[in-house]
Amino acid sequence: MMRARMQSMKRRGLRISLILCGSAWMMAMATPVRPASQVSTRQLSNGLRLVVESASNNAIVAVVCVFEAAAGDETDAECGLTNLTLRMLTRGTRSKTASQLAERIESRGASLSAGATEDHSYVSLVCLREDLSAMLSLLREVVFEPRFDPAEIDKERETILAALKRREDNPLAFVSREFLADLYKGHPYERDPQGTSQTLPAFVPPHLEARHAEVCRADQALVSVVGDVDPESMARSFGRWPKPPAPAAGRFRVNKSFSGAAMTSRVIHRDVTQAVLATGFVTASLSDKDYPAVRVASAILGEGMSSRLFLTLRERGGLAYSVGSASVPRFDKSYLLCHIGCAPQNTDAALTGIHRQVQRLREEMVDEEELERARNYVVGKWRLSMQTNEARARFRALCVLAGLGSDYEDRYPDIVQAVTANDVRYVALKYFSRPVTVVIEPHSPKAQP
Repeated sequence: MMRARMQSMKRRGLRISLILCGSAWMMAMATPVRPASQVSTRQLSNGLRLVVESASNNAIVAVVCVFEAAAGDETDAECGLTNLTLRMLTRGTRSKTASQLAERIESRGASLSAGATEDHSYVSLVCLREDLSAMLSLLREVVFEPRFDPAEIDKERETILAALKRREDNPLAFVSREFLADLYKGHPYERDPQGTSQTLPAFVPPHLEARHAEVCRADQALVSVVGDVDPESMARSFGRWPKPPAPAAGRFRVNKSFSGAAMTSRVIHRDVTQAVLATGFVTASLSDKDYPAVRVASAILGEGMSSRLFLTLRERGGLAYSVGSASVPRFDKSYLLCHIGCAPQNTDAALTGIHRQVQRLREEMVDEEELERARNYVVGKWRLSMQTNEARARFRALCVLAGLGSDYEDRYPDIVQAVTANDVRYVALKYFSRPVTVVIEPHSPKAQP
């Protein structure tokens, strides 16, 4: 019996893998990227917002549920509580142990994940179309009837703590986290959504139960579905989610106004052999009209082997083991991060080189050829990231939650392609003026060049 069950699980898992691989290949080779789809949006009587993209390009259905409550709403003492609470949704329900729930999901070749970020909490389900009805019933049970078994909480807590420890041992990940703490000083974003080794051990089942009651509410949920589904059927399914007896208390509406970070620089000495530095700026929110130009500016500055940082600091300057930049969107204030790994004696020159290239964006117009290359890079990279139903469902959910609309996916390429050299210089002047810098170096003094 067990062997037959395992073989069935493998066949279903292989089937999903083949479907995904085949879809990815076709989407990469074909133009347009996918068949025409229809998107419907509505708010149900229980307060839940539902966005459904009916697409028949494959047999996979993705359901991404995002909740407005986020790790950014926590107090210092609660840091990591929302993420732990959401992750525990996959660790059993009132009627199913963690192993029973895992077997139920895996036996259908499906996947289920949950967690919390600075801006939202989420539960994500991916399954075959033929299994959707059963999996939606299971999703409702997972969201509203979590088990919060103390032993499972301990296991999940240890998993998170181990991930935090691994990050401590990764120089780039470590310096990036320290950079964010300095960049967002005084803002909810300065806290790590995963929590800390100080806060996580304090959480017990009553803490998680209370936070779950605040977060997992139909009137705080936005569900995005992508797949070969009927919108009316989805409305009936999610309309059965329980309507809260009273309106949300408003805890999630904390004031996140933030004028921006002060210009700071900090050096941390650790047991490392090379230096790694992170420097960057607070920028426009995801919904701000400036954000697409910030995104293109990042591509010009440090994304790819034709970017300015790569060419000047690595190829020609020989200063970097690795170098790059990233524009990371947030609902409130986004950020631009530039990073470089180099020999300890080269940190000053590397930092000067990064800021020189930033200053160029402020002082000079980008030529049309470089601008076109950057715009195409941004759109191409985005299209590649949208090749699964789950990615599209998640992107659309976050766009709706951010106030950009359910059609932003269709408009985004044109918005990026419309960014001009004037736009890039404008955002560079507006946002790239007060750098926050964190450097990690070996304990020993810098060697002379």
